[in-house]
Amino acid sequence: MSPRSFVPLLEEAAGRVEVKVEWLSDHWIGCLTRAGSVQYVHGTQFPLNLASAAFAAHDKVSTSTILSDGGIPAVAHLLVRFRSRRVVEHVIDPLLPGLRFPVVVKPLSASGGSDVVLARSVTELREALVSLAPRHAALAVSPFERIDAEYRVVVLDRAPLLCFRKDPAPGEWRHNLGRGARPTLVEDDLLRARLEELAVGALDRIGGRFMAVDIVRVPEGLKVLEINSGVALGRFSRQGPEYRELGLGVYERAVRVMFGRGVRPVR
Repeated sequence: MSPRSFVPLLEEAAGRVEVKVEWLSDHWIGCLTRAGSVQYVHGTQFPLNLASAAFAAHDKVSTSTILSDGGIPAVAHLLVRFRSRRVVEHVIDPLLPGLRFPVVVKPLSASGGSDVVLARSVTELREALVSLAPRHAALAVSPFERIDAEYRVVVLDRAPLLCFRKDPAPGEWRHNLGRGARPTLVEDDLLRARLEELAVGALDRIGGRFMAVDIVRVPEGLKVLEINSGVALGRFSRQGPEYRELGLGVYERAVRVMFGRGVRPVR
């Protein structure tokens, strides 16, 4: 997320609980202080998750493997690791028995929709791997699901704080906010409860405290697509005053937990 969208949100949220924010490394690292206590926010990563949980969430294959092992419905992701970034043939044959085309090829780590390629055949898969190999040491390959809707649920310590649908831009098959998708709050109580239950269960399994869970609705039901250990709400908050206040509320609560639950809001 661009610092221009995150910086003012974090500053205002922190100010509400009398936490001071100073910026380092061109606004990439936020140094938060209150009463002699210091905490750091890196990008949109808050110091609330164990490193192992954050690493697992950052790795799409690890996420799907851990969730599936725990009986949580998740979109399958297969690992593609290159021995040489100029040679891709050796990775294609082992993949084929487990694939049904079309498939989606994407960076192993979070990408915001960048370098995500749809491959409809072995030829297109080979072309995608050749194109992406110079930029990525490893990729993830997943089935191209018929997605009826995609949602995001933000959870902090098993409490769902935000639940919204991501409506893709016209002509765009990816549901990333950075690709023009628009967030819409989930108003249906029953659907929201199902989404929140799945998101909390996913974080319980992966060991996350403060993360955003992306969930898709496909013909078989709801599945976790991926988990984001960085909670980016800049584009969400730009949708209007109500959305900005909701985004601020999420960050305010995270800052309060960082410095202890005794921190009270300033109103």
